[in-house]
Amino acid sequence: MSGERELVAKDVDAVLSYFGMSPPSNFEIALMGEVKPDLGLVFIVYGGERGLYIQLDGHPDAMKLIGRPPGDEAQYFMCGADAK
Repeated sequence: MSGERELVAKDVDAVLSYFGMSPPSNFEIALMGEVKPDLGLVFIVYGGERGLYIQLDGHPDAMKLIGRPPGDEAQYFMCGADAK
């Protein structure tokens, strides 16, 4: 949610095998959903020294809807936690 705008992902699935047989060592889980038909968004959850954080990935048009460029590697921490 940003200001008064909100974007909701529907049909969210938890995916433990997002990276196949070779996940990064800090990978926890991926949450995949659609923000519009055929526009998927992925919330990839990692664990780090500062706790759990999320990186977003998905269809370029879905990334635009949330105001993020495709390939953005920003890390989102819990409110009040420091972010890179």
